[in-house]
Amino acid sequence: MMIDNQAALKQITSEASSGRAKHVDIKIKFLRDYAERGVVLPTYVGTADMLADLLTKALPGERVLQLREKIGLTGK
Repeated sequence: MMIDNQAALKQITSEASSGRAKHVDIKIKFLRDYAERGVVLPTYVGTADMLADLLTKALPGERVLQLREKIGLTGK
């Protein structure tokens, strides 16, 4: 699992819980459990390398081409 948010990654990989994050506590515990069991491997990825942005954000044409190339979606 690639994450471009260091605070979210820290919540998943540590036992610490923030009082302000109670509304997502169940989801964090779910992801933490999966990480501990080896089902997912939470990994920090810089925003520039977040491949999911191609499918989740409106991007300028040049950025779309860059991400398409990174995932192997090139052609004519």
